[in-house]
Amino acid sequence: MSTKIKPEEAKSLQDEAIEDALHQERLDRCVPIAKKILTLLAEENPYIGDVNDKDTGQPKPEANESYNKIAGKVLEVLFEANIRFTEKLFVFSLVKQAAELTEEKVQMSLDNSMQRAESQLWGKDVMELDLQDIDKQLKIKEKAKEDNKK
Repeated sequence: MSTKIKPEEAKSLQDEAIEDALHQERLDRCVPIAKKILTLLAEENPYIGDVNDKDTGQPKPEANESYNKIAGKVLEVLFEANIRFTEKLFVFSLVKQAAELTEEKVQMSLDNSMQRAESQLWGKDVMELDLQDIDKQLKIKEKAKEDNKK
């Protein structure tokens, strides 16, 4: 028994395949550019920290100089690659993606480590703690403080 694909389903599948191919072409063009920008940021040592003057609220001159220099070099990369005007936001979303996903992985790892350490300290999974466990631990700590004072 054969199943026929309706014409509208075939059109939808064809449109999806075209969109996938166009997206891949866009990635092929933009990912190397985003990587160049990431490398450039690392190499140019951007001014990081208190960028604005606390009295005026305006950017500090050294911060302005730092980012103007970097912006000029990023523009050179973008012009050299001759990307489409509509792709500039996509390129920067790829740059941010690298930092955001790295932060997410690091935070998750640290949170997992903290949860394991807390579980070891409590002798059970932190999610299984009840109010009596906490109260008991606080009383032990208070007694230890009192004993140390004597």
